[in-house]
Amino acid sequence: MDDVTDAVDDTAENVSNGVDDGTDTVDNASNSVTNGVDETTDSVTDGIDDATEQVAGSSDTVTDGVNETTNAVDNTTHEATDGIDQTTGMADDTTGMITDGVNETTTDVNETTEVLDDSAENTTGGVTTAVSNTTAIADDAANTTTGLVQNASTTVGGIVGNATDTGTVTTGATNGTDGSDDGSLL
Repeated sequence: MDDVTDAVDDTAENVSNGVDDGTDTVDNASNSVTNGVDETTDSVTDGIDDATEQVAGSSDTVTDGVNETTNAVDNTTHEATDGIDQTTGMADDTTGMITDGVNETTTDVNETTEVLDDSAENTTGGVTTAVSNTTAIADDAANTTTGLVQNASTTVGGIVGNATDTGTVTTGATNGTDGSDDGSLL
């Protein structure tokens, strides 16, 4: 019986050991599967994380690029606006200078025209006055000449008359009441 018992015990131990070995094998396999799943999960997670970081980095890069482009556009717009404002200001200043120049030139022309008008009026007045004075002088000279001629004619007439009277007296004619010549004209 002892041999049988020992054999049964040995068989039981062998079975138990086999079960334990099987259990260990299953556990090891399960652990291997679990570890594999964990490693796979970690790999997938790491891959997802890496991909997420890459996407985030790419997104940041794109965002930075967009921001830089936007800033460049804004700066260009500001520079263009400033240039337009400066050009507009220069144009306004130039227009103002031209307007002032035109106004000054117009004023100068008006003043010159007034001076010329005054000069023309003065010249015309001077010429008119000179002509009037010359005419008056000529008239005075003509009148004087006429008077002199008339006076000379009268004088000559008187002289001729006196000479005639003298001739009459010489011929013996008398014009006095007493028969004598009193020297008066006939």
